[in-house]
Amino acid sequence: RFIPHINNNHDFSEMLSEMLGELNASHTGAFARGSDDKDDRTACLGLFYDETHDKSGLLIKEVMDKGPFDKNKSKVTAGVIIEKIDGIEISPDINFYKLLNRKVDQNTLFALHDPATGKRWEETIKPISQGSENELRYQRWVKNCRAMVEKLSGGKVGYVHVRGMNDRSYRTVYEDVLGKNHGKDALIVDTRFNGGGWLHDDLATFLSGKQYMTFMPRGQKLGNEPQFKWTKPSMVVMSESNYSDAHMFPYTYRALGIGK
Repeated sequence: RFIPHINNNHDFSEMLSEMLGELNASHTGAFARGSDDKDDRTACLGLFYDETHDKSGLLIKEVMDKGPFDKNKSKVTAGVIIEKIDGIEISPDINFYKLLNRKVDQNTLFALHDPATGKRWEETIKPISQGSENELRYQRWVKNCRAMVEKLSGGKVGYVHVRGMNDRSYRTVYEDVLGKNHGKDALIVDTRFNGGGWLHDDLATFLSGKQYMTFMPRGQKLGNEPQFKWTKPSMVVMSESNYSDAHMFPYTYRALGIGK
């Protein structure tokens, strides 16, 4: 029943993946081939929009950190409306994404309006790729999760996200846990949306440190051993989006009795 509505390889591969999912078999999926120069490549602006806005233009709800509009020279903030892209007005019945087709890293003109002040002006920026915006979204998500844990725990609990089961992610976890979270009383290890790799044992070993020594020369505490493992309580967060070794790690964590 989906076939009549599918007109591209990406949607077709998504449907195939859903079918394969019914088999409940590990490591199966379908993927579309890479794009060529004839395909659409929609650029992004690093913005969140107010989806309830039903008038002309795009009402900006949030400007992402390090996005194209997050510049000192830009006056764009939440509440500003994008009225035109390269001179074309954004009416309620237009799909504005087509105005960003093949505009990645290309100078693009935006006509802007601030309803709060009534001022109108223009800015030229270079839109970014979907991959680059996805990275901004990921960093924003991690930042918000960390802030949530900080607020709800009164600063006592640390937070770290394990992005992949690989060396690069392990180095990030290692740096964050023993760096910014060194003084925390406990740690939340978030493994959601992790695509896998081969890190379950290394990560479990890192989180299962047992303190066996304290350095106290002349009554002055200078540190503990082990210095390069987490020795305090921790808890793992997972979801159905954990894949492969990211699915195996929570099992390892629980089997070894490291935490909940």
